[in-house]
Amino acid sequence: MREVLPDPVTSDSPTWFQTRVSLMSDLYPHPPTQMASPAPGSTSRVALAVSTLGFFVITLDALIVNVALASIGVQLGGGTAGQQWIVDG
Repeated sequence: MREVLPDPVTSDSPTWFQTRVSLMSDLYPHPPTQMASPAPGSTSRVALAVSTLGFFVITLDALIVNVALASIGVQLGGGTAGQQWIVDG
């Protein structure tokens, strides 16, 4: 004769999820403590400052190379193709 299983909706037995949660609570009895979060907006301000500083350094480098390009071309020779290598590289 076939065994009749209880209806999972109406039975009082724990569901699969409830069983897993109880097993996990046995492994981790205390909830993890929350780390202190930084002040609101401070992370975005640091990111903005770092990206602005990086953009400034790259722009300054390009400015210095372009100003010095004429004297580099005269002293080292090489023509336009050599100057393109200096700007691109």
